[in-house]
Amino acid sequence: MMIPFQRDTLLEMAAELEARADKAASEMLAHKRRMLQLRQRAAVLRELAGAPESDQAPLAPFPFSTTL
Repeated sequence: MMIPFQRDTLLEMAAELEARADKAASEMLAHKRRMLQLRQRAAVLRELAGAPESDQAPLAPFPFSTTL
């Protein structure tokens, strides 16, 4: 049988662990939200940059010869 002090100590420890779990879950959600924001920004920047070079028309040759 537990004495009241032991019971109170266990209940305090349980409450602290629950608080830590809640904080970790909140941080995880914030991290995921941030990750999604960064991915959205990357998509916008890719869209602004246009199609990848492989999809674009080939560039004209450089006007100056590099050979002598």
